[in-house]
Amino acid sequence: MNLKIQTLSHPPLHWQEVLPPAFPGVRLPGASLKTAIGDFGSVCIQEFRTDLYCIRYSVLNIVQKFILSFSVREKGLFSRLILNGKVHLYLGHTEKRLLKNQFYSHLTPSSPVRIVLEEQTAYHGFDTFFSQALLNETTHDYPALSSSLKASLKYPQWADAEVYEIVHSMLHCTYQQDLRLFYFKSRVCDLLFKYLTLAVNEPGSEDLPSQKELEAALLAESIIRQDIQKHYLIPELAKKVLLNEVRLKAVFKKIFGIGMYEYLVRIRMKKALPLLKEGLSVKEVAAKTGYRPADFTTAFIRFYGFLPGSVKKKH
Repeated sequence: MNLKIQTLSHPPLHWQEVLPPAFPGVRLPGASLKTAIGDFGSVCIQEFRTDLYCIRYSVLNIVQKFILSFSVREKGLFSRLILNGKVHLYLGHTEKRLLKNQFYSHLTPSSPVRIVLEEQTAYHGFDTFFSQALLNETTHDYPALSSSLKASLKYPQWADAEVYEIVHSMLHCTYQQDLRLFYFKSRVCDLLFKYLTLAVNEPGSEDLPSQKELEAALLAESIIRQDIQKHYLIPELAKKVLLNEVRLKAVFKKIFGIGMYEYLVRIRMKKALPLLKEGLSVKEVAAKTGYRPADFTTAFIRFYGFLPGSVKKKH
């Protein structure tokens, strides 16, 4: 994929093949790396390319208003997922405002796309380019997805927990070389399938949450994530974010694809497994994830399908 990136708000970027100091992200396995640092802050872009697809993990810590332009010359579909922060995206005269947990897709080649980040922004994004050959392969196997492709181009969509599972698995892939190449291809196809199927159920305008409701739900997610040992009840969270319980539950599920308690369990379990692999006891991991040991074992089996005590034996 021939991808051109340039800044429209600052002098040309000088790239280095290093991670920025105190890098808050992860190292994408097998990806190329380039970083630019200046008065604007830092831009770090990691890319993994093949003839069929490209995945790009970008981490920008911006202290001044920053404008990037990028263009793709190959024919295909380009999708941008916001892992953290928010951006204004311009395709020609069309503006799309993307928030955390949203993704937006557009066909390429197109006119250069501009991304505007306001000052004091910590932005993490996961971009995927699906080649025309990969799109043809997917829609040939699943003809109903052709209409989904058209729907996906209309407006930003909300990612669900399964999308994050796929992205997380690529960012933390432990396979090497040929196995990694095979694994990434499989996961990229899964991600394309998810993006297209999420576009099928287009909400009516009356179902769209207001900006205030979106911000309240995102704040609730932040509160949940800050201390996973604590289980906030929905009435508590509703008071903290100044939104009634019914709307908070509805908007949270629209954004994250699952309810607030299910979301808490998911993050707890995603933290628990690496701790068990490190050699911590079930009792220690239970304490770190907010459970009594017996409750932790029950939740772990329900989530993963095997006993937490068996993890250390496997690793």
